[in-house]
Amino acid sequence: MINDWVKKATNNLIDTVISASDVDATTDLVLANAVYYKGAWLAPFIPYNTRRSAFHGLDGGVAETEFMTGRRPFMDVACMDGFKVLKLPYKPGAAPRTRYSMFVFLPDARDGLSTMVDVVTASPAYLYGILAEMKEKHVSIQLPKFEISFSWSDLKRDLGRLGLSLPFSQEVADLRGMCKGDDVAGSARRPTFLSKVAHKTVVKVNEAGTEPPSLCGGGGPPPDVIEFTADHPFTFFIMEELSGVIVFAGHVLDPTK
Repeated sequence: MINDWVKKATNNLIDTVISASDVDATTDLVLANAVYYKGAWLAPFIPYNTRRSAFHGLDGGVAETEFMTGRRPFMDVACMDGFKVLKLPYKPGAAPRTRYSMFVFLPDARDGLSTMVDVVTASPAYLYGILAEMKEKHVSIQLPKFEISFSWSDLKRDLGRLGLSLPFSQEVADLRGMCKGDDVAGSARRPTFLSKVAHKTVVKVNEAGTEPPSLCGGGGPPPDVIEFTADHPFTFFIMEELSGVIVFAGHVLDPTK
């Protein structure tokens, strides 16, 4: 029943969030959270321009995958010491006063992901400072199509480590009002308690969308064209820009998996 609800609520993008072994005769209440992001690019990639090319992994391996390609003027980009950042805005949705964009952080070195992440996450002020300094440039883009799925079925343990243990106790949990019969006078029913918390997230990126910086150096294209070729591991996040809240974040280590 839970998985059927998840499948329907996410338009079949997520089909399971818990397994049969997660529920038994002692299970009382399950908290399941399934999240996916479906957005259309403000400027979609043209499927005709999608090309197969090599993606270089951290272990030196090479995987053939599909790359969305395009050359566009007026793309927000920042070229920092050791990495580049590209902004890909989504079309406005139905919710008022919201503006979502994907930011792709691409290290210059094929094995530079760890160093880049350490630098970017060292200070929130530094991260938001990069975004504030992004400039419109002519950008040649090569970005692999990818899908990332993350599941965590042991949130009960992690929440307990953070001090949230009462809802999981059969003796002291107080979740009255959530189930019929909890507040009936003289009822022999024990108080409802939380048995399990499960979470699953999916982000899918394709041509349609999803389901102070220094100057860039190097030879090749004209100086006013930035080459953004994501053919090695990179980081991305999806931000609601008006609030500055990051709603999804992840690493792409191998877009074929």
